[in-house]
Amino acid sequence: KFNVEMNLVRGDLYDLPFVDKAFDLVWNRGTMEHFADPVPALKEMRRVGHEVICIVPAKSLAFFSLAIVSGIFGKNFRSYFLRDDEIFHTQKSLSDLSRKAGFKNIFVKKIYCIGFFPYIAVHCKN
Repeated sequence: KFNVEMNLVRGDLYDLPFVDKAFDLVWNRGTMEHFADPVPALKEMRRVGHEVICIVPAKSLAFFSLAIVSGIFGKNFRSYFLRDDEIFHTQKSLSDLSRKAGFKNIFVKKIYCIGFFPYIAVHCKN
């Protein structure tokens, strides 16, 4: 419709196929909460971008209530909402992880993306 061409690149989050500082902004939503240690991935995003934005589920009453309720109805019901490997972060934990990845200028904020479910967005600059 808009006559736009795109080149898709497949890569590994731990070894992105781009030169250092190839992008002004690197954005991630929906994967970092599944890494036991997201610091190596954050370091790699830092390598290829001048700024990084990452959004993860927040540790909150809404998600934990959903986990408890879905646990009552069994694993099949729970799988519609939550994954077993999902890690809920606090603003401090996400800030600490970003600092460990080498970022100095870090801004962390709680946001509400889907209804009343809170997420945390971190915006980091090198």
